[in-house]
Amino acid sequence: MKNYERTTGFCNIGADGITMNICNSIWHLFGQTSFNLAFCCYLHHQFFNWASVLGGRFSNSPTSQSPTVAPQSLRDRTLAVRQQPQHIGDKMNIDTVKKYLLNCFLLTLPIMVWNILLSNKLPKEFQSEIFWKDIPSFLMYGENISRTIVFMLILIMPLSISTITQKKGLFLYVGGTMLYFASWLALIYFPRSGWSNNIFGFMAPAYTPLLWLMGIGLIGNSFYFNLPYRRWFFILISIVFLIFHNFHTITIYFRTH
Repeated sequence: MKNYERTTGFCNIGADGITMNICNSIWHLFGQTSFNLAFCCYLHHQFFNWASVLGGRFSNSPTSQSPTVAPQSLRDRTLAVRQQPQHIGDKMNIDTVKKYLLNCFLLTLPIMVWNILLSNKLPKEFQSEIFWKDIPSFLMYGENISRTIVFMLILIMPLSISTITQKKGLFLYVGGTMLYFASWLALIYFPRSGWSNNIFGFMAPAYTPLLWLMGIGLIGNSFYFNLPYRRWFFILISIVFLIFHNFHTITIYFRTH
């Protein structure tokens, strides 16, 4: 029998050793990308600091001043150059941090916390020793890799609720998240009910994410780094992930019922 492990960086995902290495490599690359993003933000901050310094020096030089205005002393010009970049630099630093932290990945945090806290309370069919046992490799790879792409796209989507489309997306996200939570609670508290034992109730945690993922797709309207944003592309990748995930879940249902 194979040894099944839980991959780091994924909620409620168990995989064999090969899949675990692939998934962890993807997440290590993701971590490296995050480091590069932070370094770029730092360079961005330093560039504006130096631009402010040089601008202050040129604007305060004797040749750039009006002949009728007495030139400033060297001490006054030095203080002005030191104070101006600090103010601009602090504002730029705060704006840059807010820009990159306020992204659509924040919308996935309630779902991740929910999965982490309650995944071990689901019926035994959803536990990794059964849910990931003897799953075909193509299904395992397709589900894990497409899931990773979905969450990486969400991470580079700025979060903003200003247009009518984004407000509709927020409504769809909230409603979909509530239905997703309800589908878990039905399986946890009523595992022997008719709903939990028919195919629609058993698979509800697998197909209800369609709503909150579509909601996130409507909320997002751009990518960082001036990457071209196509809403259909994010929705397509989300659907591909859900096809793999639902096919996986229905396989477990027919195997255990």
